[in-house]
Amino acid sequence: EDKLQEMIRTSEAGRQIQDIDKEIRDLVERLNQTREKEKEFKTLCGTLGLPVPCDQTAFVSLHVQAEKMQAEIANERDSLTKDRDDLKAQERNVEVRHAADEKERGSLMGRESQIPVANLELRHSILAALSIDEKDMLFIGEMLQVKEGERVWEGVIERVLHNFGLSLLVPEKHYQRVSSYVDKTNLKNRLVYFKVQANVKSLMKDTPEDALYNKLEIKPGMGFEVWLSNELLERFDYICCNDMKRFQAERTAVTLSGQIKKGGLRHEKDDRRAISDRRQYILGWSNEQKIAVLEKELAETGRQTARIDGQIKANERQQDILKGKETALHDLLKFKGFFEIDWQRISIELDDW
Repeated sequence: EDKLQEMIRTSEAGRQIQDIDKEIRDLVERLNQTREKEKEFKTLCGTLGLPVPCDQTAFVSLHVQAEKMQAEIANERDSLTKDRDDLKAQERNVEVRHAADEKERGSLMGRESQIPVANLELRHSILAALSIDEKDMLFIGEMLQVKEGERVWEGVIERVLHNFGLSLLVPEKHYQRVSSYVDKTNLKNRLVYFKVQANVKSLMKDTPEDALYNKLEIKPGMGFEVWLSNELLERFDYICCNDMKRFQAERTAVTLSGQIKKGGLRHEKDDRRAISDRRQYILGWSNEQKIAVLEKELAETGRQTARIDGQIKANERQQDILKGKETALHDLLKFKGFFEIDWQRISIELDDW
């Protein structure tokens, strides 16, 4: 029997049967492979929302559509990346502002004045290096305050006296040591200070009722009152004007909106910051309102950070979706013809056997 089987296998008819059997096995293998490819192709089309082609013409049309989609997604991802970078920059700016306000609020909680923490740190470094008491070197802003009944002018006066208020007063007895230290030290900040001589005589100058000078009070008992009063009378002899006719007629004047006139010729109005922005206020010996403003600002920057963070996460989710589509398009475009997924044609070939 084995011999008979061998004779059949080695005969011409036997070889033909073996060839046919091999061809059928090959077709079955191709059918299974093509079915798997079609299954993969359908999944990719589903991911991309594209129709599954039924012939070569439809396949070519799909291929063109996929290439167009690939270019559109690349452009959309570039746009999303730019948007995300912009959001990150916004987030960093808000975080920097939040951190600065947090530091400022923490500093204000431990004192009464409104002088910015950076200026206080500069003064502290000088005082510590020279062993001088703080009460001997005050900021002008620590000694001046807008009177309670004149608060409508507070923003204007803060603007006029801002730089002056951040200046230090150095008594004559400390002047040589302070000036020498400042000269040889990199302060890493801007410092303006005034040498205050002892036994200064009062100017005893009459002023109009609506003069800026009359809207201020000077903190008593600090030792600088006469000098400071004289400086205000000499350098800040502004008239506070409620109407433009009065402003235009005066030689030195200010308006409620913050326009400043000096010497009859020079005019200035700086609206880079709101005149009512208490974060910029530096005068006075009570900082409760400034703390309240900072706390409100901290709450707002906290909300901004949360909102921006949500936008960044949404952007990244959208980018992940597009990245998935890009991968799907890349895999779909590897298919070069309908024949790669046309298992029905192979099935018909098998049926013909």
